[in-house]
Amino acid sequence: GQGTKSNLLYRLLKIPFFLIVDSSLMCYHCLLPSPNCSMVTNCTPNHDACLTAVSGPRVYRQCWRYEDCNFEFISNRLEENSLKYNCCRKDLCNGPEDDGTALTGRTVLLVAPLLAAARNLCL
Repeated sequence: GQGTKSNLLYRLLKIPFFLIVDSSLMCYHCLLPSPNCSMVTNCTPNHDACLTAVSGPRVYRQCWRYEDCNFEFISNRLEENSLKYNCCRKDLCNGPEDDGTALTGRTVLLVAPLLAAARNLCL
């Protein structure tokens, strides 16, 4: 009846929305570290963030897993002892204007408990 037709129409209208929501993230991605990276790639579904990492003159830009956006993991993976980094979750958010100095909300959350613990030790 009428309810079945409207239910089918509702389901069909939802499909394009989900296709848009599930589209993969686009990031700047260069195989070699370069400040002038202009190559763009579609990230795989398990890479849900764009990374910018800067170590001296080397600038890394690539797709990344947001849950792996921490200093230890990034420095081990990139084999860099000191670096500044930023992970973001919008298309092409790791472009040349991102020099890796901004802290993400996730990074701030990781740093805050450490600062609180250090303060408690000093009291």
